[in-house]
Parts: sequence; structure tokens; C-alpha cells
Amino acid sequence: MKKLRVAYQGEEGAYSESALFRYFGEQVQSVSCVDFPEVFARTIAGETDYGFIPVENSTAGSIHQNYDLLNQYELYITGELFYKIHHCLIGLPGTTLEDIKTAISHPQALAQSTTFLHEHHIREQAGLDTAGSVRVIKDQGDKSYAAIASARACKVHNMELLAENIEDFKHNTTRFLAIHKNPLEQNPEMKNYKATFIFSLPHYPGSLSTVLAGIAERSFNLTKIESRPLINKPWEYIFCIDVSGDLPYTAYADLQTYLTSKTNSSKLVGIYPSAQTIEEG
Repeated sequence: MKKLRVAYQGEEGAYSESALFRYFGEQVQSVSCVDFPEVFARTIAGETDYGFIPVENSTAGSIHQNYDLLNQYELYITGELFYKIHHCLIGLPGTTLEDIKTAISHPQALAQSTTFLHEHHIREQAGLDTAGSVRVIKDQGDKSYAAIASARACKVHNMELLAENIEDFKHNTTRFLAIHKNPLEQNPEMKNYKATFIFSLPHYPGSLSTVLAGIAERSFNLTKIESRPLINKPWEYIFCIDVSGDLPYTAYADLQTYLTSKTNSSKLVGIYPSAQTIEEG
């Protein structure tokens, strides 16, 4: 049986790869991509069955590029995962924590581990990504350097796990989305849906408040709102929203009809099951 192919941004051992295995299962084939546009391009071209992207972190906020790409590409959200991020300090085999003078990682991972680094007098050095930083220190062979990455990245590169759970905030969680060329099929038995819409508004006072009032009147809970600049139209914006509620699939589809009538343009990016739990990394 052919394996599902799932595209993600980063190298083998990246948090996105660990999260996609948690969501889809270990039996899928992960496909590493250099950047987020490549994830979308491979998925829309059918080179992979799904893409798997982070869109927000509980401490660092939204990943704006991926909201822009969701607007740009005709792909659909089919599911979400809330995944706890646990940072590890990873060194060369045979090293100890006392050997480490400098830690390399993605700037966000460094920023999320400042207390641990300061307590152990470890300098910070920004890298391109977490798993890639493990490969860098492996290649350079300097035992005074370590990387901050996932336990999976440590295992992939056969490195030394020097410290676990070094993040400042123990509830550090990233929200991931599964994206596909086709929308999720309706399940009449399910009511714990969430939906994502992207729309632009006419220029008159109260246009946004009118739309939001209409959403509330239809018994939806607004769980997120994000504004992004409208490309080639200075000082105009698109709005990205997530809504949820104890409502059937058809109610979300009907909401798209309402938004179309009240906005300049409205795109239904996906109706999908709302994640009810936070998965441990």
C-alpha cells in the first residue's frame, strides 16, 4: 500500500516533522521542504498528498507568512493539531553540559530558552532552524557548541542529549494545520467543527463590526482574528478568522454565504474538526 506523502518545512527531525507524525501516524512518508512556499507548491502540484504547516505559537504568536500563503493558494484546511514544543540541548557525543559555551538554534527557540541559557552561562547564536542547527554542530565538531532542537533531531543525528524541557514556558504550544487539494467531506455525526475564512471589507465605518456581529448572531465563537496587508493595495487589509461552535457542517457553509454578502471577497479555507486536546511533544 502506497504511503501518504506529507510536506513540511525544515530538515529531518524538525518539530514540524515530529508533529506531522503525531497527527498522521508514523507510517506516512515525510517530505522535507526548504521553505513554506515549497510546502504549498508541492501540495498544490500533487507531489505530496498533504502539507503540514505551523500557523501560531502560544508564546511567539502567528506565523504571518502562512496566512498569506493560505490566501494565495487554493488549498483547504482539513485538520489541526495543538502540539507542545519541548526544547532539548543537544551536543556532540561524549560532551557534558559543562562543556557547552554556545547554543545554536532558530531565534524563536533561543528566545524561548533564555532562562536556561543564562543560568548555565551559554551564549546564543542564531541559526536557520532547529534540526539544521544539530547538523551544523555535528559537521563542525566543536564540543563547546550545542544546538536547541527536538529529541527526535537528537536521535536522527546520533547526538548527545544534554538537557530536556529547557523552554521557559512549559505550556509552549504550536498550532499546526493539515492542508489538502480538496475540502474535507461532510460528516453528519460531527459537531465539533472549526472553520477558517479570509475576507476583505468595503471602506465604510463599522464594516468589520457589522460582520463580527453577524457571526455572533449565528451562534459562532470567534476564536481568532488576524489582519494582513492586501498586496498591491497600500493600507488595505484582509482578515483571517477562525470560528467554532456546537453546530453542524452546513451552518459553517451557510456562514460563507453571509460573509460573501457583507464583504468585498470571502474565501472559505476549510471546515475541519476542532482539536479538543493538546498533544505532548
